[in-house]
Amino acid sequence: MSFRLTARASSNILRTINRNAALRSSIPSIASRSATRSIAPRLFSTSSIRQNDAKESLRAALESEIQHENEADNSLPEELSEFFNKTGFQIAKTEGQSLGKLVKETEEETLNLYFDVNQAVNIRAIEENFEEDDLDKQPDEFFLNVNLVVVKKADNSAISFDLVYRTYDAAVVAEGVTHYQNASDALSEKAEDEQKREISYHGPAIANLDEQLVIALDNYLAALGIDDELLHQIINYGIFKENEEYLRWLNNLENFLKK
Repeated sequence: MSFRLTARASSNILRTINRNAALRSSIPSIASRSATRSIAPRLFSTSSIRQNDAKESLRAALESEIQHENEADNSLPEELSEFFNKTGFQIAKTEGQSLGKLVKETEEETLNLYFDVNQAVNIRAIEENFEEDDLDKQPDEFFLNVNLVVVKKADNSAISFDLVYRTYDAAVVAEGVTHYQNASDALSEKAEDEQKREISYHGPAIANLDEQLVIALDNYLAALGIDDELLHQIINYGIFKENEEYLRWLNNLENFLKK
């Protein structure tokens, strides 16, 4: 067990001991329970009223926020629509997920791009409040991780690229390349398939490859349309999708609280 887990376990044990002691000290005697039994219904009734009031207050707050969001223009921004039309990338529906996905079909291949919506939103927020020394303080917050799976239609094999988009210098960097005999092994979202991918051989670190091979890989990605403009628009789409998910989340909570 790691030090962090050990410390967490010890903390949980202490909290359990303290909680048990507090519970023992708070349990009334049989006599006191008998004395207070007659007022229990009134306490329950008061508690029920308070719960209903709090529930109605939360529902009203949700309705207000939903109305505010619906007053805004929630359609796909024109810039994104034009970019998708120009490049051939299309939005793949991933409702209820923080996973963003774009797909592009060519004559020989299918491109599947995956990214974390929350990471995209955080990057844009950081960019808007950027200061020069932020790169030294929090360099990881200026990276967007993207997984590209290129499926070869002829035999349904695939190559998966682990990409990093450095927003501070608009560079797209390949960190790993993995080959799959069957594309489903690269695309499946099942937990067991995720584990298989974790133990697959992902090739050497790209930085350790021959320079000419690295250049050839970069050129291949560029030919597929994987460039800084695409990654920039992925961040824009991530912000759009996050707003969609937020509105869906508000409606789900509001529906749950309806009588």
